[in-house]
Amino acid sequence: MRIPSGRFSAPFLIAWLSLSLGACGGSSRVDPGAPSTPAGLTATPGSGQVLLSWSAAAKASAYRAYYSTSPGVTKATGTKVGDIPSTSTVVTGLTNGTTYFFVVTSVNSNSESAESSETSATPSRPPPSQADLTGTWRFSILASGLSAGWSSGTLTVDGSGTASVTEFHDSSTGTTAPSGFLPVLLLGDAGEVRDAASSTDATFRGALAPTNRNIIVATSSATDGTQSMAILLKHDPNKADFTDASSLLGFGGGGGTGSRRFVYAQLSTGASHDWEFAEIQIGRRAPPQPQYTASDGTVQLPFRASGSATRPGEKTTTLSITGDGVVTESLSGLAGTAPEFMVARGYISEGQDDRSIIVGVGTAIGGASPRYMMRIYQVINFSNPDTNSFGLTDLSGTYSFRKLVSAATPVSASGTIQIDAAGGATFSFFTDSTGTTAAPADLALSISDLPLNANNFNGVITDGSDATLHGKESYFKDVIVMTRTESSGQSLLVGLK
Repeated sequence: MRIPSGRFSAPFLIAWLSLSLGACGGSSRVDPGAPSTPAGLTATPGSGQVLLSWSAAAKASAYRAYYSTSPGVTKATGTKVGDIPSTSTVVTGLTNGTTYFFVVTSVNSNSESAESSETSATPSRPPPSQADLTGTWRFSILASGLSAGWSSGTLTVDGSGTASVTEFHDSSTGTTAPSGFLPVLLLGDAGEVRDAASSTDATFRGALAPTNRNIIVATSSATDGTQSMAILLKHDPNKADFTDASSLLGFGGGGGTGSRRFVYAQLSTGASHDWEFAEIQIGRRAPPQPQYTASDGTVQLPFRASGSATRPGEKTTTLSITGDGVVTESLSGLAGTAPEFMVARGYISEGQDDRSIIVGVGTAIGGASPRYMMRIYQVINFSNPDTNSFGLTDLSGTYSFRKLVSAATPVSASGTIQIDAAGGATFSFFTDSTGTTAAPADLALSISDLPLNANNFNGVITDGSDATLHGKESYFKDVIVMTRTESSGQSLLVGLK
């Protein structure tokens, strides 16, 4: 190595010496060697997230985590989280109820280690609490028996559970809630929602949707034997805005909605006791085809009813919605058979089930004897094409249900349904207003999974051994609604997954 002659500054000499050493094979960086593979990986689930922790690995300067919804995660197949400077990290943005699989690696300037042993965790929300009931709720109630009728309105619940009715309407044109109407909404044992601190004092008993916590379905018993079903939808006045043309989405709205389809299930009380179940396409009261074949081979008609009701004419009614999410139905003025009932007042779902469900109540059009109904609309597709599909695996799970049987002597019931991956439905818990606790017979359910993007009605539920059972799994697969003829009357069942 030749030293340059002459006088040079110290910085120049230092730079020259560094370059010369590099040219001679010297190095200014020390190779740390390959890092060890991390050990002791654990995963602790939270709500929408998982906490990962592991032991420090030799020669590691940082770590990377990889995850997937399928086992056998590798660096090539997993979603990467890194670089992580410590031996723990929180993976966020996960879906509650979905199982995730995780591995970690260590890294340094030399390389990245092999994957650690795999572990898994399933994020979930914490158990329901009284705070889940705080806020604004829209209620729709149908009563069967001596005091048959309907009511709807809005109430707010404060942190202590005290409920205040801010708007009220009923089938007698009343606008003032009766004395003692839902004074409180309290979360009791096993997540039961009730209108009294003591279970023995409660007349209103409901279930809060375990996942989205934006729906309550309940039944109540009056001293005169009247039985009622109530459905409450949580409402956010600060976020709701239904002024745009597509606010009704699958139920109506602006141009291009003609391919949208939905289902409704209806129960009537008062002078007659009937159910209706229909598949509807926007612009038509029923699908273009007069019938279709379900996945189990049975022929399904687009309009079914337990009584003498007939299929209404096409385009005879129109659904409208206010900017605040209140839905009404009116005659369109077009020729055709008018429906027996129209929605006097309804509410559209928000939150996780955003705009996929409408619950409405109303009184029969004409006739000397008063008749009342509750109708539940469920959207099938939001767009065309819509890739949402339905299958028995989607239907399987545990549902808390409430049921109203409309009859001269009405009955209300509550309990739990377990549906397996083959469609077998077992009532694992059951009780009704007569004191019966014996579980009803098991059901053998099928669900329509017809080809996507056709004029088909996916998610419709039937029972091969009971031609009167008709139902629908919700678009987001967390609610089931079924109508049925039973020995005690005509029933409407709503289950929350």
